[in-house]
Formats: sequence, structure tokens, C-alpha cells
Amino acid sequence: MGRITVFMPVYNAERFLEEAVESILNQTYQEFDFLVIDDGSTDQSYKILEYFKDKDSRISLYKNEVNKGVCYTRNRGLALCNTEYIAFMDADDIAPRKRLEKELDFLDKHLELAGVGGIAQNINEDGEVIPGMFPLYQNPDYIRVNMMFENTLANGSVMLRTNIYKKYGIQYWDKEFAEDYRFFSEYLQYGKIANLNEIMQHYRVVSSGLTQIYKKSKEDTKNLISDEIHKYWYQLYGFDFSEEEEQILLKCFRQDGRTENKEELQCLYRTLKSMCDQAETLGLEDLKLIQVVCRKQFGKQVARAFWLWK
Repeated sequence: MGRITVFMPVYNAERFLEEAVESILNQTYQEFDFLVIDDGSTDQSYKILEYFKDKDSRISLYKNEVNKGVCYTRNRGLALCNTEYIAFMDADDIAPRKRLEKELDFLDKHLELAGVGGIAQNINEDGEVIPGMFPLYQNPDYIRVNMMFENTLANGSVMLRTNIYKKYGIQYWDKEFAEDYRFFSEYLQYGKIANLNEIMQHYRVVSSGLTQIYKKSKEDTKNLISDEIHKYWYQLYGFDFSEEEEQILLKCFRQDGRTENKEELQCLYRTLKSMCDQAETLGLEDLKLIQVVCRKQFGKQVARAFWLWK
């Protein structure tokens, strides 16, 4: 058994699955366990996985007899992992060849950190690089504070120390959206995660993917779930906002959220200033970073205020 388990949930991913699997099997660091769980696929995904399992003894293949959903499958993977580290992989993405080598070396040299990720570079359905790189922050303290406003970790790039989620019973919540954002938010309460300033994931943008379908059909539900995560962070820090302040924060920091007029932008400024003032009153260790992040997030909202330029 190696020190790393690469965990990949699979559901109806036959089109890109072979490329994803091979990108893991061909890593420069070779001593890992490859845990794959098929979530009741109805296409040829399981047959493809069986083919690879017969060729490579590092693969452990499991199957949900019926489709249980990504959260159930991810939690099953967390429970089955028994190595020092777990590295997440998505079934339609591509891992750079040195991903595991670089992340393991980084964590071995930074014992104070609980995990590491990197930059996700967008690729299209043909594997060609397209505009879009996420995230752009490396500092683990900044990452934690910025998570109060947006997810700052690319799931398919992350490697974590397994003892932390096992010790504190951290699992994915059973929601249809942002399960990785919520999982990392809780994990970060017990340890810090850095990002390498390197591409650690080639993220496949698929027009027919589940994320796109969800975005179009369940916008209200998605917003409610986003709001729940943000409220989780406000409560952790001990912030107390008025109803107007909370509503402007939630509106602006949903995916693609923005102000719609001068009054809302002014309200957002006052609310972020209140957050900084409360952080000082509460004596929060993250005060300086909260101030920096609030300034940057306000600047982003000004850039999104298209009504200013009409």
C-alpha cells in the first residue's frame, strides 16, 4: 500500500474516462492506490473501469448498484481510504503527470499544512486549453478567509491529510450543489490548505455536463445552498449583521452575483466595512486578512457593476 489514495467517483463518464484514468496511472509518482467508485453508471463506464482494473493492480474498483449521487459516493470513498493522503480526481478531467509527485513533496516539507491544491486550467471537450484558470491564490491564510466569499480551492487538484477528516468526522453534505465548497469549508476549521502556483488540474468544461444542466434548471436552489455556506462562515467568525446587511452579502456573493444600482453598492460597502469593524472588536486573529479580502471583494463587485457604465 502506498501513502496516497487517488479517489475518483464516476458516473456516466465514458467519453472522457479513459483519458482521466490514464492521466493518473501515468503519474511520475507511481506508488499510490487508485480508488474508483462507479455510481450506477448506465453507459460503458464500468466496463472501461474493469478493463483498466485487470491491467493495473493499483486500482480498487467499487460500484453502487443504483445511482446514489455524488455526495453519497464521495463519502463512501472517504470511508474506504486508509492511506496517509487522499487526492481527489474527477472522471472527465486530466491530471498533469507530476501532480502527485509535487503535491506529496510539498506536504512532506510543510507539516504544518493539512492539504494542498493548485491551479485548474480550463480545457474544452477536445482537451484543448481555453480561457479560464482557477484559483489564483496560494497563501493558506488568505485562502481560508476568502472562502467566506467564494470557493478558493479546485476540487480535482486537492490532496489532503486523511487523519483530519477522519478525526473530526467531516463528510460531504447531501446537497445537489457546492458539496466540495461545503466540505472544504468545514475541513479548513481544523487545518490550513495552500495552493501551488502551478497547474494541478486540467478542468474539462462540458456544455452538456451536470453543472451546466443544474445551473439552468435550479437557479433558486443553487442560491439557497450558496447562502447556507456563506452563513456558515459568518457564524464561525461571530459576525452579527442586520437583515439588510446579510441580504446584500448573500446576493452579491452568489455565483455571478452583483449589485443592481448605486444604493446596493453603497450598502455593500457599509456592510463590508461593518465586517471589518466587527473583526476588530472581536479581536479576530484574521483581522488584517479580512480587511484585505473585503477590499478586494468590493473591488470585484465594482467591476461587476455594469449599471455604472450604462
